[in-house]
Amino acid sequence: MSVRKRRQQDQLGASTSHSVRQRGKDGEPADRALEIDRGPSTRLVASSPLQGRPACDVMWPALAVGPDKERLERTSLVETLLETVTEGLAALTVMRNAVDAPCDFQIVALNERAAGLLRSSSAELIGRSLTQLADCPPFDRLQAALMALAEEGSCSRFELAVPDPTGGQNALSVGAVFKGDFVALTLTDISHLRVAEDSFRLFFIGNPVPTFLCDCTSLAFLAVNEAALAHYGYSREEFLRMSLLDILPQEDKDRVRDATVNNPLLGGGPTHVWRHVKADGTTIDVLTYWRATEFDNRPVQLVAVMDVTEKRRIEARITYMAHHDALTGLPNRILFHERLDEALARVEQDKSRFAVLFLDLDRFKTVNDTLGHPIGDLLLKAAAERLRSCLRDADMVARFGGDEFGILQMGFSHGGEVSALADRIVALMGEPYEIDGQLIVTGASAGIALAPDHGTSSDLLLKNADLALYQAKEDGRRSYRFFEPKMYFRIQTRRGLELDLRHALSANEFEVHYQPLVGLEGWPVSGFEALLRWRHPVRGMVPPVEFIPVAEEIGLITELGEWVLRQACAEAASWPGELKVAVNLSPVQFKKGNLTRVVLSALSGAGLPARRLELEVTETLLLAVGEANLATLRCLRDLGVSISVDDFGTGYSGMSYLRAFPFDRIKIDRSFVAELGESADCVKIVRAITRLATSLGMSITAEGVETPRQLDLLRGEGCNEMQGYLFSRPLPPSQILPFLASHGERVQVDPPGT
Repeated sequence: MSVRKRRQQDQLGASTSHSVRQRGKDGEPADRALEIDRGPSTRLVASSPLQGRPACDVMWPALAVGPDKERLERTSLVETLLETVTEGLAALTVMRNAVDAPCDFQIVALNERAAGLLRSSSAELIGRSLTQLADCPPFDRLQAALMALAEEGSCSRFELAVPDPTGGQNALSVGAVFKGDFVALTLTDISHLRVAEDSFRLFFIGNPVPTFLCDCTSLAFLAVNEAALAHYGYSREEFLRMSLLDILPQEDKDRVRDATVNNPLLGGGPTHVWRHVKADGTTIDVLTYWRATEFDNRPVQLVAVMDVTEKRRIEARITYMAHHDALTGLPNRILFHERLDEALARVEQDKSRFAVLFLDLDRFKTVNDTLGHPIGDLLLKAAAERLRSCLRDADMVARFGGDEFGILQMGFSHGGEVSALADRIVALMGEPYEIDGQLIVTGASAGIALAPDHGTSSDLLLKNADLALYQAKEDGRRSYRFFEPKMYFRIQTRRGLELDLRHALSANEFEVHYQPLVGLEGWPVSGFEALLRWRHPVRGMVPPVEFIPVAEEIGLITELGEWVLRQACAEAASWPGELKVAVNLSPVQFKKGNLTRVVLSALSGAGLPARRLELEVTETLLLAVGEANLATLRCLRDLGVSISVDDFGTGYSGMSYLRAFPFDRIKIDRSFVAELGESADCVKIVRAITRLATSLGMSITAEGVETPRQLDLLRGEGCNEMQGYLFSRPLPPSQILPFLASHGERVQVDPPGT
């Protein structure tokens, strides 16, 4: 190269060289200079202050450019470092005013990462002051932040919001280091952290689930969300003065402390239902979800709470309903079986004993059919309360369904204790019930099986208790029986009876017999009562007391009742004169709703005048004086049929039905007649019934008259009509006319009083 050309280059370098004086701590000029290489053949040198100041009286730096191999290598290394770091780096110089106070900052160097974070390029920024860039955010905010830090001249970190192309803002974390008039900046994009913080804030504060942060050691509340405040009823200030232990019942404090303090950094889902106490003192059931996290640079537990009080209440209700009877509140068959299995397990362990009682209400179906299911339900509830009162705390009573109940009597030492319990139950259940203004007298029969004597499985014990119950019913009801092996034969016989009964009607095995009704004025025969008989091909004549209850249970009684009515009308049509025929009606026949048509069909089919038919209804039916039953009775009366009340006074003392319907006759039950002359109470009852009937204009018939003494007393009390073995047993149809012919106009009996 020529000397001339080298001189021109040196002059060019000299003409573009400027310097700025660096101030020391004491304000004196510093001799050291800042060198920043610009490229392979130039370098930026900060040297002595500029002599001439611009209008703002700022000391501007000068640039000196010159080739230097050593500096060239150093320049490449520095630029490589600047461009390879992941953070943004920038160098600024402090610009001072005439009074030597900081007034602005000039960008002298920065890497592309820093320029990108500031939404610009290095070419656009290097050499410019922040004041010149003030119209382009965020440089105005950057200048304000640096000015606030310049006086201190220390290291600091602050956040800077930078607009992004989408109209939002990114967050930068800016670290500023002051060294004299030199400022080094590091810029880090923390937008993702702020997004995470915003998401956490939205999750925490806006979460509808009660959530709070707790210190891992003390369990003190550090933060709570709005849902927790609303749910627990504490104010935020109250919450932040408390710890997690303060919202726990006393008995739960140690367990929670162990679960959280011993494993402070663990997290997980609910493994236990805890109880929390709200501000008003109410206790709630909760599930807790917790995670270890950090808050204010400290480890904490983030706890979310789910209130399951109502859920557990519903679950408990469902469980209760699955194991209890909805009507009576008693345990049901399922829970009874569970307790029974538990008792059997104890029998094997400690050789204990217990009793299973299987019982039901006597003639409950009749009550249901006549008074209706609402009254039946009330009766069942009252019966359940009586059964509860008979038992000890260790015992158990359950309702199996319908009117069936089961009882577990635990820990007895001998059979006498079981008999004593059964006696109490039978006696108490036989007392009158006052149900919805009606007095109802029913009873209970029970079968008893002992464990392990009568079985070592729940099914076998219940089966044997059921067999004993059937025996108690066959023996007259309102009683109890212990299981005996011979009952297996009896139940098989009973089941065989049921099967035979189902086809007996189609096999023409039923007969109707007739018992004379005798008037007391000269004892003339006024008519006959139709009584159903069953002539079994193998067993012979089966008593009605054996098959009528079975017919009622299996639903055959309606069909049998209609058959008896048609047979009786047909037979009576052949009798001389105005002899009447009395036919019993089952309460079940009223439920079908076609009774009037059936009666009319029977009369017309037989050609029998309606005045010669008397229909007997039971007192249990008449307790249900509903409009349907009354309407049926009125229709029957309109046909010309007479209506009588059968078995009057047996089990029911509510007599409002006597006012609701004008009956033609009251029949005194045989149970009162049987003790006439022996029981003063029976005489009083008969007298009361006859006076009641007379006052209401009704005729009176006494059933079951067997002795002249009874006849004499009944005549004295004013009975109009009688029937019983004293006059005649029930007769088959073929003997009716001979009976009438042999007795003429009066029935021959021993003279009264003999």
